[in-house]
Formats: sequence, C-alpha cells, structure tokens
Amino acid sequence: MTGTPFSITASGSSLNTPGETQTANQVGSVQLEHGINTGNLWFSTSSFSQPTGVVFGTSGRNILSGPGLFALNASLFKNFKIRERATIELRCETFNLTNSPQFANPSASTTSSTYGYVTQPSQRYRRQRHRRRPCPATGGEGFILKHRREKSNTQLPLIRPARNSRLNLGIALAIFVATVALYAPVARFDFVNFDDPEYVTRNTHVRGGLTQPGLEWALTSGEAANWFPVTRLSHMLDSQFFGLRGGLHHLTSVWCTRSPACCYSHFWCARPTRAGPAHGSLSYSRFIPARRIGRVGGGAQRRLCAFFWFLALWAYVRYGRRPGRGRYLAVLLWFILGLMSKPMIVTLPFLLLVLDAWPLRRLRERR
Repeated sequence: MTGTPFSITASGSSLNTPGETQTANQVGSVQLEHGINTGNLWFSTSSFSQPTGVVFGTSGRNILSGPGLFALNASLFKNFKIRERATIELRCETFNLTNSPQFANPSASTTSSTYGYVTQPSQRYRRQRHRRRPCPATGGEGFILKHRREKSNTQLPLIRPARNSRLNLGIALAIFVATVALYAPVARFDFVNFDDPEYVTRNTHVRGGLTQPGLEWALTSGEAANWFPVTRLSHMLDSQFFGLRGGLHHLTSVWCTRSPACCYSHFWCARPTRAGPAHGSLSYSRFIPARRIGRVGGGAQRRLCAFFWFLALWAYVRYGRRPGRGRYLAVLLWFILGLMSKPMIVTLPFLLLVLDAWPLRRLRERR
C-alpha cells in the first residue's frame, strides 16, 4: 500500500501560531528521491523554504506521501478430530513473511537537522501477539482444547488388521531387496568430489580407521558446521575394513539410506496401524525412484538418522501399548543416536505427539 501523506512545515513564530509551526513555501517542482537513512533524501528539500514576514506558506496540505507498507502474512492450520466430541487445532502463523522493512515518514520540518530524511521505522505495523486466555477446565491460563458438543455416531475410521503378518514382513523385505538391487551398480563407482574429500578421502582421522584419537575427534569435532559423531564413526569403520575402496563405501551408504524403506513398510503394515499390503506400494514409490541415485552415489551421503527415526517409532509404539521405564529409555536412546547422526531428526517428538492422537489414541478427553 502507498505511504501516508504528510505536509512540509516551517517555523511559525512570526505568526504566533499554535506550536509555532506553519506550512512552508513551495519554490519549485518537487522531485521524489525515495532515499532511506541519513545521506539519502526522500524528496528534494530545495523545493521548499521558510516563509519570510507575517505570511502563510504557499505549499499545500498533505502534498507528499511517505514510504509504502508491504506486509505478507500467512496462516496454516489443521483440525484433528480426536474423539467424537473433541478436536485439536494445530495452527502456524507468520507475520511479515518476507521480512520487509517498514519505514515512517521523513522529517518534514525545514528547521529539523534531519529534514527530508527517513530515519525511523514505522509504528503502523506491529507484531500480533497471542495472549493466553482463561481455561475453564483448570481455572488458570493456558491453551484450550476445543470441545464440540454434538451428537453423532461417527467415529474415527478403524483400519482392519492384516490377516498374515508374514506377508507384511515379506513385503518389507522385498522392498529392501529391490532397492539394494537397484542401487547395486554403485559398487563400481569411485568417490566423488562433492563432500567425499572433506568427510572421507582427505580426512586423516577417517582414513586412519578406528583409533582412540579418531574416536575423540569424532565426539568433539564440529568441522563443516556439523556434529554427527555416529556418522563419522561409520565412515571410520568403513576405512578400517575397506580402506579407500569407494565402491564398498557406497554399498554401506546404500544400506544406511535404503534400510528405512524396509522399516517404513513394516512399521505401517504391522505397527501400529496394521494397514496391510496397501502401504507396500507407497514404500516402493517412495524409495525406488532412480532419480534418488544422488543420495547414495557419494560416500558421504548417509541417512543413519532415518534408520534411528523408525527404531524410535517402533520403541514408542511398544511404550504406548505397555508403558515402562525400560521402553521409555529405548525411545530416548534411539532419539539420541539419531541426533548424533544428523540433527534433522529433531522433529521426531512432534511426530510422536501425532501418533498419540492417531493411531495409538492415547489422548483421552477429560470429562
């Protein structure tokens, strides 16, 4: 939107006006420079001057406009129906998505030291803040779980359990074998010049194999702006057994990157939804496409965190069905190992919360 209009003012002491200000004289055509900050004028200040004598200025009122306002806001929300009379809403809102600066009008007084310059941010655009509202259930403040009091016989759809668990396991193993067979030609590949020199071929700690100094380096190193000791240890283990034979390093990457295909299929077929063979085709379409060859074509391309991701899901499903300290520690262990493989697994707790809603249905409405 366009900026707010403003007038050019001058000293009005000779007229004894309120505030001792009046409009300035316009002595020429006005050129808009659209400059920001000191040193860049917003308009040509030489086009206005201080009136002399007991007279009013000749410039009009609100003849110029200040910097415009641009703010792109976005909102994304989703309603989840937990039970018949309870829903939960997840909402993500962002204000000024493009991070565009908003500036106030320039100084319009001919007597000001910053006359004609834009030096202040705009106060018209303020960040919206969410305030906690009283929660009638607890009497305090907090976020409210929306309850819909409606009479309906509809329930969350139940997925019928698969009749043959061996079939589910067979589908998972078939997907794993298919992915490994597809990427088997990488055994003839050499190292590439992207990431491999930094993580493997030119890294003296990795090339030396499993050693005590190498172990200390893996646990403390933050090279390349990354801290993933489990991934570094896997490279050191490959160097210990395979040396610098790139094809064998690639085969290890195939196992680390494609094993989640087996975990993905078996998880959805057997636990916790027991959806049957339908999810086998989904796993196939997710992990088979040849366009993903770049994920395993380099020795440094490993996705160990995805493997630990699904192990943590399995452990959490077992914990949700029969809570216990040992099962909870297993979830925590796989999560920690995933963080030590790659920090992208940090979103796992949010997914576990979604599993609590469905299909585990651990969230219960408080009556």
